[in-house]
Amino acid sequence: MEHAFSSRRFGISIFAYIGSLVVEALARGVIGGLWAERRRRGAIEALHDHYIICGIDRFGRSVAQLFAPRETLAR
Repeated sequence: MEHAFSSRRFGISIFAYIGSLVVEALARGVIGGLWAERRRRGAIEALHDHYIICGIDRFGRSVAQLFAPRETLAR
């Protein structure tokens, strides 16, 4: 009987451990994603009077010069 009890306890322990890994993975994905989204939204909402120019090559730089003085452009 002692052997059956310890096997059952071992099985329950393994099940609980695997369950905790699954819950942790879900929480990291969901909660981590929510935190990242909140940070992203906060950063976007904090921006005022700006333009986003994608592809800042030669043409992009010339377009950026139309919007801001040269000293404010990122290099």
